[in-house]
Amino acid sequence: MTRLVFTVMVLAAVGLVGCKSAEPKPGPELTPLVANQLRGLAGDCQVRARTEGRTREMRFCTGRQATMTIHLDGKRRLVKLELTVVATFRDEALVLIKPALRGIVTEKLLGELDGRLNQTGGERITVDGVEVQFHTTQPAAGTTKYAMALVW
Repeated sequence: MTRLVFTVMVLAAVGLVGCKSAEPKPGPELTPLVANQLRGLAGDCQVRARTEGRTREMRFCTGRQATMTIHLDGKRRLVKLELTVVATFRDEALVLIKPALRGIVTEKLLGELDGRLNQTGGERITVDGVEVQFHTTQPAAGTTKYAMALVW
């Protein structure tokens, strides 16, 4: 009888562990290194508390050629990163974006930027667990807005 009760308890415990909700995996933690890297793209940030979904803190950042919104969870890990860069050419936008994202996302995702940064239709891809949406617009002659949203 004791063996039967013990077996039922073990099976119940294993079942509970296996039934955890499939919560999305958060992104990297906003360490000082990551914050400085992103600050290089858009350094003037305002912080606001939020309670929408997994987001507990938002940072609205602006720079000379870029704007950025950083969504963080309660443990200061990236949930979503929205970037918009204004540049004359795609290569100029890549020179600004790639150093800011290196180490935050995988090299495979950085490689996907090369071919997909000019997408105008809002294409979505998932690379290494990060969903990325690209969008490009031309608000004025000679400039292009390259926008992307990364969701962990």
